[in-house]
Amino acid sequence: MSLPKDGPRLKAASHISQHRLGSRGTLLRTFSEVRATIVSATEARRRLYALIDEVGQSHQPVQIHGKRGNAVLISEADWHSIEETLHLLAIPGMRESILEGMATEASELSSEPGW
Repeated sequence: MSLPKDGPRLKAASHISQHRLGSRGTLLRTFSEVRATIVSATEARRRLYALIDEVGQSHQPVQIHGKRGNAVLISEADWHSIEETLHLLAIPGMRESILEGMATEASELSSEPGW
């Protein structure tokens, strides 16, 4: 893929799921499109501090393409979120438990934690 020499102009899109509380107290899963800016390694080097600020504020990744390989720049907060998700999904039964909890109506929940 050839990138413009004057800076990022391309966008790559992927879909992520997000959860929000519905009007009846249920968790709803929604999908939104995330667009990643694509820059060359040379451009990323030249604009590094600006790109760090950009991903920190927008939470949109920047794809960096170079001759020796590619990389993705994301905010520290987004990285911690990814780590936490991977950790939770590595616990046997956790995914099913989360999905079960998301499907439970708020009126069915106990006010006591049960521990």
